[in-house]
Amino acid sequence: MLWTLILFSLFKPQGFIYIAPYTKDSLEVTVSSALPASKFLTFKGRGSAEIAVEVRSGKDVIFGNFWYVKFKNHGQKISTKRFRIPALKKFEILLKISNSITGEPVFEKRQKFKLADYLEKNYFLSDPVPDSGYPVFEGDTVSFRFISIPSPLKVEVTLKLLENQKGFDVPVKGVVLSPIVEREGRAFMVKFSIPDTLARGEYKAGFRIVIDGVEFKRKAEFIYKKGGSVLVGNLDDYIPALIYIAPYNEVKRIERAPDSLKIDYWNKFWEKHDPTPGTPENELMEEFVERVTYANKNFSIGRMLGSLTDRGHVYIKLGPPDEIDNHPFDVNALPYQVWYYYDRNLTIIFVDRGGFGDYELYYPADLFDRIN
Repeated sequence: MLWTLILFSLFKPQGFIYIAPYTKDSLEVTVSSALPASKFLTFKGRGSAEIAVEVRSGKDVIFGNFWYVKFKNHGQKISTKRFRIPALKKFEILLKISNSITGEPVFEKRQKFKLADYLEKNYFLSDPVPDSGYPVFEGDTVSFRFISIPSPLKVEVTLKLLENQKGFDVPVKGVVLSPIVEREGRAFMVKFSIPDTLARGEYKAGFRIVIDGVEFKRKAEFIYKKGGSVLVGNLDDYIPALIYIAPYNEVKRIERAPDSLKIDYWNKFWEKHDPTPGTPENELMEEFVERVTYANKNFSIGRMLGSLTDRGHVYIKLGPPDEIDNHPFDVNALPYQVWYYYDRNLTIIFVDRGGFGDYELYYPADLFDRIN
């Protein structure tokens, strides 16, 4: 079943490192980690994550620390730690997350830093640190904290919303952000509202910050989670796609229910598969609804729902590809598309044999056997 595949896309281990000035001679390092319980729980329903941080200057280790996060049930935990190090000209931080029971590494990040990247004239400006320490925002407002030495008298901020396209950060079209700056001593918060039209996903905020006439540029990665996906159109347009992730008898039970009870059956089905019970959101359902909505909008052929086409099948199973190479008019060739999933080391080819836009799976021929 697909539950583990969808959960992987929603709850993969992640780690973030932020640098800020503490004094002129020392730095404060913030390490934030997102820990999905599914990576650490044993068959007995308990588990533990080990988070280790090491700071190196050349070959010398100047700081090291580790700590544990325990799990007793499913869901996701956020671990945020702060510590101080000398303000070295160059240094490297290694962040490792492992399953402390099995010793299996689940995440590793190695990041290099240069003190000069944070200095401009007599000012020292931090990385943009998410207000909560973890760059996931579920509401309408995104906020980042900056720290400056010395404390600024005047701060001006402009920013752009960016997304990654083929390895480049490009502005999101049609989105204008209006930042609000709130002062807190030598720190200041930059807040901006997210438009309702923006889909959930991974973005970057490109900041241009002018402190007392001195200009800095910063980028901040963040994940935007809309406040709940909604069904577009009829519930019957979503139920058939459940066959990709649920037993046949469960899907048929919902399909055959009287119209007055279908939504109740649908809700009960998702309650059983809520990865974070006790919270208002059901991230798994939201992800499923968004993928089916996209597939029905973009891949439908005549009366056939896009979610039931080969491309819809793959999209719902694996999520959006990292890149699509489209070939609709090549000479002496049928129209075809190539989808790339770089993290999975997977290339998929679809061919439109009839010329009506119904792209069928061509390669790899056993893909559905592998991902079902």
